[in-house]
Amino acid sequence: MRGEFFIKKSLANFLLWVGGGLLVLSLGGELLVGSTVNPARVKSVDDVLFRAQTVDPNFFNLSEEKKLLILFDILTKRFSHCLADRHTVATNWILWGLGFVHPVLGVTWAPDYWLKKAECLECSQISYLLMMVAIKSGVVVRHVGLMGHVVMEAWYEGEWHMFDPDVGVIPRHNGKVLSVRSLAYREELIKKFYRGSKEETGMTILSRENNSFVSYPVGAYFEWKSQMMFYVEKILEIVKYVLPLAMIVAGIILKRRGNVPKVSS
Repeated sequence: MRGEFFIKKSLANFLLWVGGGLLVLSLGGELLVGSTVNPARVKSVDDVLFRAQTVDPNFFNLSEEKKLLILFDILTKRFSHCLADRHTVATNWILWGLGFVHPVLGVTWAPDYWLKKAECLECSQISYLLMMVAIKSGVVVRHVGLMGHVVMEAWYEGEWHMFDPDVGVIPRHNGKVLSVRSLAYREELIKKFYRGSKEETGMTILSRENNSFVSYPVGAYFEWKSQMMFYVEKILEIVKYVLPLAMIVAGIILKRRGNVPKVSS
């Protein structure tokens, strides 16, 4: 019987120590991660819109294109390019660990998260972020997946217009911002806008048979896996606190049950 009590107490101590450590890690990550981000930079979607209003106090009454030009400029100055912003052990230890199982599982997905904590983003992330702030400013937009690259398009003046914040390209020709479809048939124009190191990125627009245009539901990622991971991330942001707390509670219960009763002489 004493062996059984010893096992319970050992398991209780394990749950208490591990649960406590993970809880401290979750709380500490929220407080510390992002502290290196320049405080002068925008740190939320609402902050981006507020900055846009400082650029032009009449921002919400501007045309769709003028709104996008301001938002585009704010975000391309805020982020540099990287392969993908990913979770660390401090931001979400669950997703960080799952990232070793499959790289996609460790990628960050929430726009407010990027603005608060990230310094650089990949094409799918920053184009989605531009799309979300555009929606907040009243513009109809969609996420567009190409063969190896992701951009966004805005609907105004009866047509779609492409914006590529990842490499800072707005393909304007004859005074009009072009769409992905119109560029896909004009290789000479692609080479005009995507020069030097950007040329390979621009050539992905030619992959007409693989382009994915997603405008519904509003604010959806260009592929269902990304949309699913967006919600998985939201759930695991809660679980990273709930799981350690559950371990601590289970440890306390086991510890109480694991007290070895005194043996009568």
